[in-house]
Amino acid sequence: GYEGTAEIWECRSSGSFFGTLPTCTPLPCGSLSSISNVETDCNAGLVYGDSCSVWCEEGYRSESGLLTWDCTNTQSDQWAVALSGDDPGCTPKECIYNRPVGSLFDHLCGGVAVGETCTVSCIGGYVGEPEVFTCEATQAFAGTLPSCSAYVPPAEILTLDQAEFADECQKIVMTFSGRVLVLEIDDTTCESVLHPDMLAKLGAGPQCRWYANRTEFHVVLGVGATLLPQDVAQTKAGLRK
Repeated sequence: GYEGTAEIWECRSSGSFFGTLPTCTPLPCGSLSSISNVETDCNAGLVYGDSCSVWCEEGYRSESGLLTWDCTNTQSDQWAVALSGDDPGCTPKECIYNRPVGSLFDHLCGGVAVGETCTVSCIGGYVGEPEVFTCEATQAFAGTLPSCSAYVPPAEILTLDQAEFADECQKIVMTFSGRVLVLEIDDTTCESVLHPDMLAKLGAGPQCRWYANRTEFHVVLGVGATLLPQDVAQTKAGLRK
């Protein structure tokens, strides 16, 4: 554990040794080899005979607690020295703070430990980009909750197949994609002729136009279908249901 220059001593006639003691200095140990999730005060200035401490870094725990490492002779070479001690076996703590909370969110963040991640997504019926939360050393989750909005199914674009007058032009029989609708003609505006639910399904920019003499029925669907007067035929009431 020590180093120095050897000195020669002489045994004199008086029966006594004569000489100078060597100057011995303890061998340096060097720094501690890297151990995952461990903090230490075992610096590079340690020499043979010194001791230092090893413990778990923030966010980790060990049943052993604070451990002591010693600068001592190695087992393979008695003239060499190195730090020797037990690995504290640090394990990550569970994240218990700042868990994702909200009725619109779904996640599996329970049991997530320091250094791990979990994904937070929107519950069924809502849409939004999932977000990743990270469990930090403080045992707190870090992340941004997703922006969830109610799912709105894409509008069904209905194609106007046929339109006919009925009941002496007091009603219009319209067939959209095979669905027959009988509508009262009671105004010159589209909104009063078509139910709002139907308007929503007609796509972008639907239009209806009724002239005062009711000789023209004009519909513009989201896909551009147009019905002109010559495409409308008068039928008797009750011909279609």
